[in-house]
Amino acid sequence: MKALRIFLFFFLSYSTYSQNGNFYGNVKFDNNEPAVSAFILLTGKDYYKETTSDLNGSFYFKNVPYGNYKIQFHTLNSKPKFVTFQLDSKRKKVDVLLNYVNNELDEVKIFSKTEETKKETKGFTVNVIKTKEASLRNIQTNELLNTTVGVKIRQNGGLGSEVNYSINGLSGNAVRIFIDGIPISTYGSSFSLNSIPPSMIKNIEVYKPELCNR
Repeated sequence: MKALRIFLFFFLSYSTYSQNGNFYGNVKFDNNEPAVSAFILLTGKDYYKETTSDLNGSFYFKNVPYGNYKIQFHTLNSKPKFVTFQLDSKRKKVDVLLNYVNNELDEVKIFSKTEETKKETKGFTVNVIKTKEASLRNIQTNELLNTTVGVKIRQNGGLGSEVNYSINGLSGNAVRIFIDGIPISTYGSSFSLNSIPPSMIKNIEVYKPELCNR
């Protein structure tokens, strides 16, 4: 009788231990390309294991206890996919198809001032004028600049004549005014800011020499 009990104990222990299987499969996109390095998460009752697919999109889980499981697939080029299954045999294969999504950027634009502009504005402090409010007040751009502390505008003659901007008594090359990042000096000495309504300008940047603020 005792020998029978020992036999049953080892038999049941072996049977319990043997109720494990291997779960494997292949994951690919709907364009027939393998999902390389897909993150795969296998979860069940008191079970948690993760892996990644190889260059062929293959994955493998060893010695998984029999039971019900949920497996998750995550890649950079697809939405997460969840599959539920029951492991009840020594080997269980599940092939998964993911909808391919192109997440690559078509174009990357980098905006920066040129080296010349950086050199021109070095040693200056900047005063940024927002033009959104001015566009609602029916005010001209030069009038808006005139309201800025230290900025004075003088125009010799009528429309089209030379316009001089001065900051705290300095003028000419000592003054730097930019319209949305573009220096007005590129338009010539006869250019008037009044020719551009404030509603078409996002920012006006006035650069003041550091010496003027000391």
